[in-house]
Amino acid sequence: MLFLTFLGLSAISAVQSAGVPKTKCYQGSAEDKKEVACDEGVTQCTKTNAEAGLGVLSVSTTIYGCSLLTTEKPVGCTKEDKSSDTKVELAGIDLNQAKPKVEICICTGSLCNSAPSNRFSFTMAFSCFLIACLKFSF
Repeated sequence: MLFLTFLGLSAISAVQSAGVPKTKCYQGSAEDKKEVACDEGVTQCTKTNAEAGLGVLSVSTTIYGCSLLTTEKPVGCTKEDKSSDTKVELAGIDLNQAKPKVEICICTGSLCNSAPSNRFSFTMAFSCFLIACLKFSF
């Protein structure tokens, strides 16, 4: 009887855990991102923007992926300016002037890391413009 009870409970547990879908995130670069299922227990996605400029030259990239942690971090974006105290030169050019900037965004939910990191979008701008036009026309 005890054996049947444990067998029944393990079957219920297996069915319940099978019904929980894995979190999906976009993974890859901005030019080549694809949907992937994250590891078990991961519920957050990340989007990392990195940019560096030296004079008129500038380089930027965006990387998408699943969070590496199973513990939840606060949702939102953090910006950091990375600079080094160590002098780095290449062909007589001081590379510390590049002042790389990194923005890491964390979101919760499937495929949540596709949104632009800036909060102002074309849709919002058009909506505000349309409301202003309607207000003055009536």
